[in-house]
Amino acid sequence: MTTGGTGALVRRLDGSTRATLLELLFDVVFVAALAQTSKLLADQESWARSAAVLLMLTAIWWTWSVTTTTTEFYDPQQRPIQAILMAAMVGSVGMAASLPMVTRGQATAFALAYVGTHVVRGIVLVSTLYRQQHHAAMARATRFLFWFLVSGVLWIIGALADTARWWIWIIAIVIDLLSAAARYPTPRLGRVPLDQYDRTTAHLGERYQQFVILALGDIILVPTLEVSRSEFDRLRVTALLCAFAIMLLLWQIYVYRAGELLETAAASVPGRSTRIARTAIWCCWSAWPSRRPPSTWSWSDRPDRPRCGG
Repeated sequence: MTTGGTGALVRRLDGSTRATLLELLFDVVFVAALAQTSKLLADQESWARSAAVLLMLTAIWWTWSVTTTTTEFYDPQQRPIQAILMAAMVGSVGMAASLPMVTRGQATAFALAYVGTHVVRGIVLVSTLYRQQHHAAMARATRFLFWFLVSGVLWIIGALADTARWWIWIIAIVIDLLSAAARYPTPRLGRVPLDQYDRTTAHLGERYQQFVILALGDIILVPTLEVSRSEFDRLRVTALLCAFAIMLLLWQIYVYRAGELLETAAASVPGRSTRIARTAIWCCWSAWPSRRPPSTWSWSDRPDRPRCGG
């Protein structure tokens, strides 16, 4: 951890754009949460259950996306932002650990972890910025907090409901996504100004590259462990080599080349830089193959078979 905490909370445009070690640690925790989600998705035997897992995946992805945007706008060297990152880590672990319970009908832990992460972030930001008398940034944080409180009510109601849970949660996540797309229109405060979205720096590009690198390592880790626990035969070794080739190709597409293009693309679409990055990471995760072990792969889902987005 750094020793910051007395400076301005909003990131200086001429400040360092390097990602901090705490941000890297947060990415590690988040990749673990995604690993649990994808494993659970691979185990589902019906479209309805798969859709439920995808809904929870969207919530986990949204948590990472909003937290990453927070460290883009605010200085991650400051202690309040470090506290927010730590709270997001706890929330991500809580959501990942509670995923199997949600599929069995016990959804309260997942909802509390999701809502708690966003509400804690908003309270920390609003209170800190109020003390610093940074009115524009405080208004921004208040808009975010307002809409997460609105959707949070539905997340909690859905967790307590039995029959209509998934429909209520769909409404809640739609509110989260649409409010962001509309720049968080809030009574008496209006929308987030467009110039606050035009702050994309090399830091945001590095954050997305950093996350994808960690996730790519996880792609090769799982089949390697599975092969090491069983006998070496031609099919398993072939599957492992295919997984390794896929990892290298995804690195070439989503890390090496995409990192070069991110800032150029953001600059060409003013006011939408954060949306470009969020869409990129979602497409990347959607393109990755199932994480089931090679011993359970069949011809229809072999790693060298083309997939959506691949």
